[in-house]
Amino acid sequence: MAKLKLLYLAQKGEDKTVIWLAWALAEEEECPAITSEADFPDDIESFRRYKDRLRPRGGKAVLWFVLLIACDGNPDNLTSTMTSTMNWWYKDNHSACYLYDVQDLDDAVEVGTLAVSGVHCDHFRLARVLDLIFRSHNGGARLKFGVAVKMSKGYPKNEGNFNFPKDRLVVVSADCMDAQPIRTILYWEFNCHPDPLQRPGQCNFRLVPAPDMVSLGSNAHSNRERMQQKHSLVPIYTTAIKDLDLLY
Repeated sequence: MAKLKLLYLAQKGEDKTVIWLAWALAEEEECPAITSEADFPDDIESFRRYKDRLRPRGGKAVLWFVLLIACDGNPDNLTSTMTSTMNWWYKDNHSACYLYDVQDLDDAVEVGTLAVSGVHCDHFRLARVLDLIFRSHNGGARLKFGVAVKMSKGYPKNEGNFNFPKDRLVVVSADCMDAQPIRTILYWEFNCHPDPLQRPGQCNFRLVPAPDMVSLGSNAHSNRERMQQKHSLVPIYTTAIKDLDLLY
């Protein structure tokens, strides 16, 4: 418990908006959020409702669990990744912390990836921007989707450039019932505006649809490969990428 409390205080020092929530949101009223040191539980039994469950890591004497943490800043900086500003704390305390996708849809499918995005992207802000756009295209009704930065197949490895891990980029998923309209909207918003300032969040990204989201017999599959290769040529954080591959 002492180490967990130190972790919370370290994250709080990095981002003052950090709070730890009850794992089961239905218990939120019975189990208030941890917003300060005074709120932190004194024993493991009291802390039980703030985690999912303990899991042993195969072949090693290591336990890991999932926490539900909220903040207004960049969540990557609360992790132990190479680019995190808290990386030093995890090294000093022989521990690790990574973002973990929690799927809340039974029939979620991948819609596509956003080429020329990456760990530098504030995907939480992008999700808020996309939600407003989806509602405007759908008569005000919400479309079920999620945005996360994670590993994606088909993209090149880092090749030693740890500041820009090119195989970690923004992935958009959706409920299977909403996937096709979301794919169409993303294509229109990201691939049909030549000026990056007109794209969602003024992000100079391009949609690369998932293989299941493109038409058979079209040239979309070859265009997907060319866009992935173009992504691999991006040297580092940039907002001035020209002559991106053909639309599809």
